[in-house]
Amino acid sequence: MTGAANAWGAESAMYTHRLHGREQNLLGGHAALAQGSAAIVLSIGGAKKIRGSADPNEDSVGFAEAEGGTLLVVADGHWGRDAAEVVVDRVLSRRAPEWTAKTADALSADWPSLAVEALVDAHAAIVEHVARGGSPDARTTLALALLRPDQDLLAYAAAADSSVFRVGETDAVELAPGSREVTIFLGTPGTPEDALRGSFVVGTERLAGTRAVVVVSDGFTEAGIGVESPPLTLLEIADRTQHLDPEARSLEVARSTVDQALEAHRRHGGGDNVASAAVWVTRVP
Repeated sequence: MTGAANAWGAESAMYTHRLHGREQNLLGGHAALAQGSAAIVLSIGGAKKIRGSADPNEDSVGFAEAEGGTLLVVADGHWGRDAAEVVVDRVLSRRAPEWTAKTADALSADWPSLAVEALVDAHAAIVEHVARGGSPDARTTLALALLRPDQDLLAYAAAADSSVFRVGETDAVELAPGSREVTIFLGTPGTPEDALRGSFVVGTERLAGTRAVVVVSDGFTEAGIGVESPPLTLLEIADRTQHLDPEARSLEVARSTVDQALEAHRRHGGGDNVASAAVWVTRVP
């Protein structure tokens, strides 16, 4: 962590938190962290995985916050936890300082190119990790959301099938990944850069009218494993959460999202790792 939770200034410009899969391996349990306006929760799952995996928990999740905004990041590793850890660390270290800074006024116009470059760089980080002796099979999804209330901006991006949801007053909408026919995981060797860039989902929305933003791995969304209706589940969670004290809301959204996934895993008789990052929106001009 860099900086303090409740004071901004030269010595407290940004703080970050992350949870990696190696830190949570108790079936049916979860790990949680919250500070400021954001919270993250990570679980190995509510039941044993339907599909085999190299490591028990291959998801990673993190957030960064500074005076200008909050960045949420989720990665769902494949064939090991390495790639998810690498890209979460890469985004938080290389992108978060600029994106959450008070002075980053041009993000709305520049977001498409900035987001694509960040995802391409995350892919390159995995390739570099493999070249240094990391697992040659390392692959991952990556989804991120950036909230900048003073600019009324919600910016998002995703590679492969982790998701970004915007929860409003009467509905919840999956902004990314949405419906796509092609899924390219970050770290896949030999992927042409044009194909990689063309596989990303990138966009912006107004933040006004948003109650919560949730970034989550497919342990919550996947049919036959996760909840039956992710948007409806998140809307119900928001309805229950809005009556809590403001400082408890983000953690409750992130935790309830994971808890609902774990219940679904038990009902289905098989599960998956699940990571959730959430912000309850309380300040939009």
